[in-house]
Amino acid sequence: KRNKMFLATTALDQFWKKDQKILFLGEWCIAHNIDNEKLDYEVLPSLWRDFKTIPEKAYYIYDIFEKLIPVVTGYMNSVNNVNFPEKYWKFLVGPWLLSFVGILYDRYSILKAAVEYTNSIQTIISDNGYVPTTYAEVYNLINGDDYNFIIFSDIIKQLDLPLEIDTASHNIKLDNEEKAKTGFNLKGIASRIKRNCYTALHDLFSSNDYLQIISTELSFRETVKLLKILNHKKKLTPLIRQNAGNNSTKTAYSDKSRRKSLDAISNPDDFIKLISVMVPMHMPKEYIECYTSNREIANRMSMESPNVQIVMLRCPVEINTGIRFYVAEKIHEGAKLISFQHGGGYGTKDYISHEELEIDLCDKYLSWGWKSENKNAKDFFMTKTNWVNRCKYNSNGDILLVGGSCRRYFYNLLEGQVPAYNKIQINYNKRLIRGIDRNLYSTLLYRFQWKFFSYNEIDEVLNDFPDLRISTRENEGHFYRLFYDSRLVIATTNYTAFLQSFFVNKPTLLLWDPEYFTIRDSAKEYYDLLHDAGILYYSPELCAKKVNEIHQNPMEWWMTAEVQAAKNEYCEHFCRITDNMEGELAEVINEMRERKTERKLNV
Repeated sequence: KRNKMFLATTALDQFWKKDQKILFLGEWCIAHNIDNEKLDYEVLPSLWRDFKTIPEKAYYIYDIFEKLIPVVTGYMNSVNNVNFPEKYWKFLVGPWLLSFVGILYDRYSILKAAVEYTNSIQTIISDNGYVPTTYAEVYNLINGDDYNFIIFSDIIKQLDLPLEIDTASHNIKLDNEEKAKTGFNLKGIASRIKRNCYTALHDLFSSNDYLQIISTELSFRETVKLLKILNHKKKLTPLIRQNAGNNSTKTAYSDKSRRKSLDAISNPDDFIKLISVMVPMHMPKEYIECYTSNREIANRMSMESPNVQIVMLRCPVEINTGIRFYVAEKIHEGAKLISFQHGGGYGTKDYISHEELEIDLCDKYLSWGWKSENKNAKDFFMTKTNWVNRCKYNSNGDILLVGGSCRRYFYNLLEGQVPAYNKIQINYNKRLIRGIDRNLYSTLLYRFQWKFFSYNEIDEVLNDFPDLRISTRENEGHFYRLFYDSRLVIATTNYTAFLQSFFVNKPTLLLWDPEYFTIRDSAKEYYDLLHDAGILYYSPELCAKKVNEIHQNPMEWWMTAEVQAAKNEYCEHFCRITDNMEGELAEVINEMRERKTERKLNV
């Protein structure tokens, strides 16, 4: 063990003691501070640095989540004076709860590691707390320093750790200003008029109103064809707006009298005891203080569509307040939920994650082709098709390098990579760029993810390659224009981008570290096919060599028999393609409706 040190839990340097040797709790503490060279410090190694332990940690987190559901159900029924079953509460609060258990596990474990690292530690914590307003707000706050400093402070307050603790005033900074859209969009107005006219005409000749399409990622053409097949009214489809919810949530005060600890869980360890306090303390106000008013809004909307038997939702872990409350209400009323896989990595990871929760929340979960033992899941087709255009291949286009979601703070095991992989991925990409011929640099475009994830990967890359062309999601939300303007896509994560590239048969290379992107046994043979065909690379230098070899005509290489066979076999299991999406989906809907009718007759 080291001698006495000051423990810094945050990048907010007003809460450091710079005249002492500092133990930074993680890389997030120093990501944006440029004067660290003047400090005497060490950085605690990441909890997730040993990738082989991720499956074990993932199963532990999910097991605790499952044990919490009945306890949280009793708690939520009590504080809200209602009596709903586990299924209702698992849908309404489950997605936030699973993420929060993972967040707590990460923060708790790293604090425990810190006190084992040195003999004596002093630290500063916040004497203020903060209760998030909504699940959506948590998604934003968890990327920043303020809310994480409060979480670390609350954990320290609850645990009996050998720390010398000072407190300091700290108020969380919130950016609640909404940026109004300006400008006159004649094309958008004309499109809305056209769709409204179509809806009115369509509904005159449609008799059914049992299906409610709240959201999908199908194209408008596919949605129209689906409703025609079902002879179904369209006017039900836009009922739930993205902004539907309770505006008073932002101003509601936290009621501490309703935020008492959860009931005991059998055989609690220190972490579970911590959870029993922290879950009520940090549960978003939309589920407690504003629960009644949110449910009233959902009920009013539900009464406008009394005949709905099946609800269709693009994603079962949707973060929008109005949508979650509305769908929870419809499910409780007996409606069945159809929802979809909404990104890549599903069906391939060798550890448990939100995949299992998403399937459990649905009556029918449609994967993009992979099979599950869960009876609620059906191997279907890639349904994220609203972006597909019939564009001619641009043989003189860019080489598009798609980066990963580099977060400073761990959020969950579904969205993006763990922070411990950030530097590895960035170094892989730097090595790739160095290996690409200089005369290709003017055609290379590096696509970064959201800046608000707060990692400094853009600076890290541009420090080495100052003339590199870049694109960010803040500047261009979706990469589809860049995608269609490219001649070759290089995807560096096992997520959505390369599936979309495969879907439209775009020349694609894959590059990642197999020590991190580990593949479950049932999927390994398909990744091996991609590797053997020269699509998937584990070496940046070999990947760069391939770019140099095929850059003049990537499509000629891409259309060779071995490459197409490997890509097609992979697609058949993880991004299946159909030219009859509306017919396939109608078959699923009709089957669900028939089963629902049979159950009613049997009763």
